[in-house]
Amino acid sequence: MVAAALSSYARQGTQAYARAVIAAEALYVLCRKSAEGVLTAEEHTRAVAAL
Repeated sequence: MVAAALSSYARQGTQAYARAVIAAEALYVLCRKSAEGVLTAEEHTRAVAAL
């Protein structure tokens, strides 16, 4: 069902965007790394600002 819908959208020239999902995933990873001590608070702040 999903594959058929995506094929239909593609035939119509529709473009898919995942910007919000990519940003959310990046924030999740950065928060996780910060919580685990892989990133310092300063590194975390700079990484979030760079998004």
